Amino acid sequence: MTLDRILGEGCIARLSDGREVTIRAARAGDEPLIQAFVARLSLTSRYQRFFLALHELSVPALEHLVHGDAQSEAALLALTGQREVVGLVQYVGSELLESAEVAVVVADAWRRVGLGAQLLTHLQRVATAAGVEQVEADILRDNIAAIELASKLGARVGRSPNGGGLVRVVRPLAAVAQRADLA
Repeated sequence: MTLDRILGEGCIARLSDGREVTIRAARAGDEPLIQAFVARLSLTSRYQRFFLALHELSVPALEHLVHGDAQSEAALLALTGQREVVGLVQYVGSELLESAEVAVVVADAWRRVGLGAQLLTHLQRVATAAGVEQVEADILRDNIAAIELASKLGARVGRSPNGGGLVRVVRPLAAVAQRADLA
């Protein structure tokens, strides 16, 4: 199953401040756009997303983003009309697709207008279609905005097994509930 089959060419998302972006699958050729996006992020934003203050993504990291197959991993971009990336969301699934680790980052000037929620909602659709049963993320404890967003979107917030500076958010996907209803 390909991301384009699930998402098509992408969709227009209108944000709470009236701006619009196109949300679509990351694909080959997007590498320079993604690198420019990462470079424009503030030091705090890069640290909150990657847990280190990197300046650019490695070649293997870029390859994972642009060559997702939806079955095991997927990445979506939010692009302006000028083809500037202003948001990135991705998941990497476990071998059995029981769960997938999710990460999202939004450009500093595009925060607090609903873009993170839009990206996560579209990624949930892709993950559900791929058979992922739940999504989870480790979030830095001081990243209150991300924790509040996860909670607003229905995730349970708890202790992370990966350290005291992190919280783990977990959200079961609709596919699980639908399968339970059929049983």
